[in-house]
Amino acid sequence: MEKLLANKRALAIVCGVFIVSVLILLLSFNFDKESEPKPVIIEGLEEKKADAEVSSDQAEKASLPPADIFVDIKGAVKKPGVYKAAPGQRVLDLINKAGSFKDEADKDKVNLAQTVTDQMVIYVPAEGEQGVAPARTMPPETSSESAGSKVNINTATEEDLQTLTGIGPSKAAAILEYREQNGGFKNADELKNISGIGDKTFEKIKDRVLVQ
Repeated sequence: MEKLLANKRALAIVCGVFIVSVLILLLSFNFDKESEPKPVIIEGLEEKKADAEVSSDQAEKASLPPADIFVDIKGAVKKPGVYKAAPGQRVLDLINKAGSFKDEADKDKVNLAQTVTDQMVIYVPAEGEQGVAPARTMPPETSSESAGSKVNINTATEEDLQTLTGIGPSKAAAILEYREQNGGFKNADELKNISGIGDKTFEKIKDRVLVQ
């Protein structure tokens, strides 16, 4: 009988030890799980990051240097040609770069206060010059010499004239020579006075020819 009671006590002790061990393991597991660091969620972080990237792009664009400005100066100036200009410069500044006016320049027909733009053409007429626009200060997209638009034969360059059908380098040079010798064209029909430009050639180009 005593032996049976001893066995029961031993079994109870073993069960008690087992239960205690299991409880300790469970408590340890829960403690470790609760002690793990939880991720910190910052509301609006992605939006702020996107705004910062946009601001950075805008700042980078603002720091870029302005595009170069080039202006073509023609007519009664001492050194006609293409000149580089700074943003905000005026027509007067560019004419000074071109050596200033010639003695025969008609200064009153030039807007000296106009702000220059890239690809602008400034034409300074001479006093008494007939049939020529007083001051051509316009970017090429509105110029009469743009490809496919009217060509002012009183101000066009040799390259501009060659955009006309049937007008090659020799005929373009002849047109410039005639214009120089006669003080410009009074009307488009005068083109037929130039050797090599007959009625057929004139018919092809008359709708694109402008005299101002």
